Amino acid sequence: MSFLPGTVIEQLDQDGKNILIRYPEWGDLKAMHEYINTLSKENVYVVYGGEEITEDAEADFLAQVYQTAEAENGVYLLLMINDKLAGICNIERDQKSRARRVHVATFAISIGSEYRGKGYGELLARRTIGEAQKAVPDLQLIELYMFGENCPARHLYQKLGFQHTGSQSHGIRHGELAQDYVWMTLYL
Repeated sequence: MSFLPGTVIEQLDQDGKNILIRYPEWGDLKAMHEYINTLSKENVYVVYGGEEITEDAEADFLAQVYQTAEAENGVYLLLMINDKLAGICNIERDQKSRARRVHVATFAISIGSEYRGKGYGELLARRTIGEAQKAVPDLQLIELYMFGENCPARHLYQKLGFQHTGSQSHGIRHGELAQDYVWMTLYL
């Protein structure tokens, strides 16, 4: 499968909203930069906890997204609602693990605050998993790591078929508090 920036995975109208799930294109850089910095400032359950990401760093990241997709090692999809970036989901192979873990990829998702709890995360996650099954050869297992106290995320992941695989007590910090770092897996 050849990767083309901007390729649309799904477009639908729902509740008066135009919903589009697609691969990113260079024109999305500014929106992606604003999106990640908003999440970081919000200090939600993502790896960024208040850091400011530069536009140059986001451009480097987007270039890496393209390289990963072109090499058939992952997918990175945007959820656009009425032309606004509302969520991001990706599934990516750990390319440092070489052949021993070529069948394994890591899942990550984030949804903007005004779109949470409305089913958009499940829609985006399901389309991303489906796209990864087509675009990433030999993919058999998807894993994710999450903050143990993030109950809405855990509920979504279980709905998608992920199963609890393990956890590390006090393995990640959220603010001043350490909490369990949970590992979940989905067998395809």
